[in-house]
Amino acid sequence: MERKSPIKIITLFVTAILCLVIAGCNGCGNSGGGGTNAGVKTPVTEPEQHLVEGTLHEIKCTPNSRVFVTADGTSDYKILLPQTPNDNEQAAAQYLADRIVDAVRVRLPIVNETPDMRFSESDKYLAVGNCRLFTEAGLTMTSEYLGDRGGVYIVSKGNSAFIRSNTAFGVEVSAQMFMQRVFGMEIYSSDLIEYDIKPGEEVTLPDIEITERPDFDYITTRPEPYRYDKRSAWGDMFIPTDKVGDDYHNTFTYYNDAIRKARPGWVSTQGNQLCYTAHGVTEGEHSLDAMIDYGVNEMMRYAEACPDRNNFSFTHQDNEDSCGCPACGAEYEKYGANSAVIIKFVNKMADKVNARLEAEFEKGTEWARNGDKARKVKIFFFAYNATKEPPAKKVGDAWQPIDESVKCNENVGVIAAMIKANFTYDLYDEHNRETYDIMMGWAACADTMTTWLYDTNFTNYMYPFNSFEQAAESYRFCKSIGSIGMFNQGIWNAGNRTHFSWWKAYRTVNLSWDVNQDIEVLRKKYFKAMFRDGAEAMDKMYNELLAHTTWIRDTFEEINGGLYEETELQKFWPKGVLDRFNGYIADAYAAIQQYRETDSRLYDVLKKNIDIESMFPRFATIRLYGSYYSHADLAAMKAAFKKDCEVLKFTRFREFVPMDTITADW
Repeated sequence: MERKSPIKIITLFVTAILCLVIAGCNGCGNSGGGGTNAGVKTPVTEPEQHLVEGTLHEIKCTPNSRVFVTADGTSDYKILLPQTPNDNEQAAAQYLADRIVDAVRVRLPIVNETPDMRFSESDKYLAVGNCRLFTEAGLTMTSEYLGDRGGVYIVSKGNSAFIRSNTAFGVEVSAQMFMQRVFGMEIYSSDLIEYDIKPGEEVTLPDIEITERPDFDYITTRPEPYRYDKRSAWGDMFIPTDKVGDDYHNTFTYYNDAIRKARPGWVSTQGNQLCYTAHGVTEGEHSLDAMIDYGVNEMMRYAEACPDRNNFSFTHQDNEDSCGCPACGAEYEKYGANSAVIIKFVNKMADKVNARLEAEFEKGTEWARNGDKARKVKIFFFAYNATKEPPAKKVGDAWQPIDESVKCNENVGVIAAMIKANFTYDLYDEHNRETYDIMMGWAACADTMTTWLYDTNFTNYMYPFNSFEQAAESYRFCKSIGSIGMFNQGIWNAGNRTHFSWWKAYRTVNLSWDVNQDIEVLRKKYFKAMFRDGAEAMDKMYNELLAHTTWIRDTFEEINGGLYEETELQKFWPKGVLDRFNGYIADAYAAIQQYRETDSRLYDVLKKNIDIESMFPRFATIRLYGSYYSHADLAAMKAAFKKDCEVLKFTRFREFVPMDTITADW
């Protein structure tokens, strides 16, 4: 566990309140009894697994007697940096030093190479990044198969270990993977980081050869507790614009208010999107070529300001409209998809941007350089809402673009955001046949794609969304069709999340690194760490929640796995079910009481984790069945919940509805 001050939980009587809730009205009216799924405790198991071949996770760690840390807490090892390290190498070295202190209470000094340094089998270094000693040791690294993002190469030679990557960012990932693979480090939350190696033990450094490439080069979950996890970074994929944080829905950032007003023909007939044909104008300052040139100039300005990233997000506004002008209509008639005009537009834009970069490179412009070659950038656009369908057709068993003009060129990628899919099923399931076909069509039209999935109901942040286990197969599908990025959008703008949403975040980080992992093995490990002796009770709650949300999905016709469905209804959540959930929470609290005296810091962490999971059934009980309680009891329940919202930072009820709009008068 990370050694820092724990978050203090000051809800002093929540367990008593839960007991009151459970005892208060079992079997009352329509809400009584166990609900339709009474007694079901078996988890929903995955169907046939579509495991992905060709992933790269070669991990060789053979025990060796070389002593890394002695039993009395000393080490002869040093962390070695290049003579002039870059920022990523320095960050990776500091990360190693801090995590090793956290694991075994030993701080290794960080030193730099000197020009006269030579490799010796007896030297004891953790060499980070592009150290010359790597070559001096006769080692080589083939970088092509590691991808362009966060590939990991860790190898030992003599008494030293070399922690490398093919990219600057990847060095930080490699440092983390050294800690995970060699020290058994696991990040469960910001205040719960565990290691297989413990203080007071002799630690030996194994013979190591680790070659890994993340199954998705760009991945994210957005949750704050995983800020330590370098594998989960998506935000630095794209070159930033003038509008901070505007990575998506940003075409109006490139074509700002002033230029849209001056060039109305560059705007859609509804005025809320761009027109990617410029209304058919082919000459003059209002023409399509002039429109593309304007966007290229903006991109060149941003590329100069950010020389260390090579992807542009050029994504349309967040609505379901597209241009209805005759020129766009003719393209739709030809290709059967609103996306055709975007592909043609962005292909031209990417060609011009990269030609401009090539010209700057020839002039010796440093920010246009990538090693000894001209810098190349890719432009990503949205397949989303009105543009979700690809201009593709199925011929036999294969998909292909309608014609070559709507095939994305090598510097163009698509972000496939399938918001209309049913995420209570995986993407292989027959319920998602339309989405499956759409994604296969995009795989034919674009050699580079990333996928944007969804992991919550944006109408009801406080109620579970049944996408717990389906994600594993969906990730495998996306990987199998060549996606290089995975963004699974869950509860993104609230300070905290309940109903095992943190488990979903942990699941996403791990499966995005290696899609073939066993999701139930991951979950058991996560629950054991997060709840300790309370894990048995939390297992029961989770497994019944899985069964119950599946029952809701399969029973009620109005539930189609959508992201904006109203699920806060008594018929979905019988009181007997909520009572059992509250009972499991009470059992979990009781199971961890022993730590209150023996390890108060651990107790605080475990209690907080259980507090978080209590928020859903308590909230649902108050909202749906408050009338079953006395005025005094209901007031106490509301006061405890409101206080926990403040302490645990539950800030949203819905995507854009603050929690205090509900709790203000509680």
